[in-house]
Amino acid sequence: MLNLDLLEPIYSGISIRAYSIDGRLVAEEDLRELASGSHILELSTHDILPAGLYTIVIEGINEEELIRRVVVLP
Repeated sequence: MLNLDLLEPIYSGISIRAYSIDGRLVAEEDLRELASGSHILELSTHDILPAGLYTIVIEGINEEELIRRVVVLP
């Protein structure tokens, strides 16, 4: 799950992608719109993600990509 806090609503859609440390796309979600406020999102994955370091890329919140590193614990 991914927690996302928005100050303003998103009407144009956002794209969320998760990549493993070796660059493989392991999860993705495309959303049409989100209201302002706090959201808990579940990314579509084929399996439960193993423990490790992942890169999350979010497009559509502002003019630039938002890139964050996250750690999944066992």
